[in-house]
Amino acid sequence: MELDQMECLNAGCGRVRYPNCINMDIVKNDVTCPDVVASVLSIPFPAERFKGIMFSHVLEHLTQSTHKWAILELRSIS
Repeated sequence: MELDQMECLNAGCGRVRYPNCINMDIVKNDVTCPDVVASVLSIPFPAERFKGIMFSHVLEHLTQSTHKWAILELRSIS
């Protein structure tokens, strides 16, 4: 399935990839293998792009002052 047809985003995927999702992480290396390299603080997708978002074990990697910004970014694309 093409990335533009995927209905869900796995934001901050790390090493966990879900089928039929765009898997996004801030880095690509030997551990992570995202489809898209981007930050949850600046998500490169248009508003209301996804029907669902997986977002697990990400906030602890952000400063507390950016938690709200990350949630607002995620809400804008779903």
